[in-house]
Amino acid sequence: MSKPLFRNVALLVCLFMAAAGVANAYSPVPGPDFAGCTDNPMPFTPRPVWTFNMTYETELNNPVTWPAPGGYDFCAYSDMIYCSLAALAGMLEEIADFANLVQCRYMDINGPVNMEADIPVSPNGIPDAQYELGVLAFVLNTPGNAYHEAATAYFKENFMYMRELVLYALYVNSLKSDNKDLRPIVENVMAPHLVSSLLCVLSGFAVLRDEETNLALDQLLLLLEDIGIAPPPGGIQAVTNGIPALGPLGDADGDGDSNREEYLYFVGEMGYDATQYVGAVFDPNQKLPVYDPLVELSAASGRYAVGATIALSAEISNYYDEPEYIRWYKDGVLLEGSALTLEVLNAQVEDSGVYRIEVGIMVEDGGKALVADTIADSMTITVSDVPVPVAGVFGLTLLASACALAGVAGIRRRK
Repeated sequence: MSKPLFRNVALLVCLFMAAAGVANAYSPVPGPDFAGCTDNPMPFTPRPVWTFNMTYETELNNPVTWPAPGGYDFCAYSDMIYCSLAALAGMLEEIADFANLVQCRYMDINGPVNMEADIPVSPNGIPDAQYELGVLAFVLNTPGNAYHEAATAYFKENFMYMRELVLYALYVNSLKSDNKDLRPIVENVMAPHLVSSLLCVLSGFAVLRDEETNLALDQLLLLLEDIGIAPPPGGIQAVTNGIPALGPLGDADGDGDSNREEYLYFVGEMGYDATQYVGAVFDPNQKLPVYDPLVELSAASGRYAVGATIALSAEISNYYDEPEYIRWYKDGVLLEGSALTLEVLNAQVEDSGVYRIEVGIMVEDGGKALVADTIADSMTITVSDVPVPVAGVFGLTLLASACALAGVAGIRRRK
């Protein structure tokens, strides 16, 4: 394969990675490494139905047959992309490397952008395939839902725009004298449903109207600049439509808890599956319990020998959103670190002291407005170059036990 073709296929695959799905009755392909695809290369009947032809002008006029309510299944679209890439994996090693990211079971790639990474998008903490777009699938499949009409219209509009964008990328590349035509790679013989399934998931993400997701899509489009594609002025958000209430930061049932908060509680703590989670997202009677947020700091020990590794960890409970910040202190001095864990390698005597973690959160005041607050915990760590002998520890244990027994005996005597 020529280097330009190799490079451009890789770039198109990066665009394909900006996709996700959700499971309804569909059973996800097992995977990884295309397991489950070879015996059944088309794991579902794709909808919308749209025939991919070889001529750009013809493509723009080809009609689209939209599914009826009940026929939208983003999990199946996701696995169709995954299984379609199996047919192309022999042409480009990177396809096999990246393909597992678009599986229904595992996909979570619409988080913060990091253009220094091999894959510029990262997780946002909610699996895309069976949960995040499950909210949208429910709306599209449920005519009685308050968002159904608008979401269906926006999905179709976004699909048509995305279709022109992807087709144009393939078409423009085919006109370059130093490149081979990419269109046969995705034509009916090799991967007949790759493009239509890709467009479904891209369009679905746009409907969620999540700023972080839209930014990820824009950055992925920038990877296609050398074949004539770039984000439109104002980004994807400027040319697509969506409903923020359906996105992770939205509140689909208006109960005051975001869809993300409900995921962290109902799935993370209560063990809900995807169907139960979507039900909770649209049920205002399923609310998060009212607890006081708490952070608890722990360590394997409060006493360490010189040269040991001090490992501190914190756990946040009764809070179901991302912290505003995490800060660590030792004896009141700010340390480096913004995670819920802190390690001090090769500890020395001077590392002894009071370690404290502070976590910034947003909570409701009496008037239901969100206000900033801080939860914190601390513990004392001692690093000593004088080890306590094992015999000494054993003796202290016996002494403590003896004191406890003596105390019980004294109480009995006083009675």
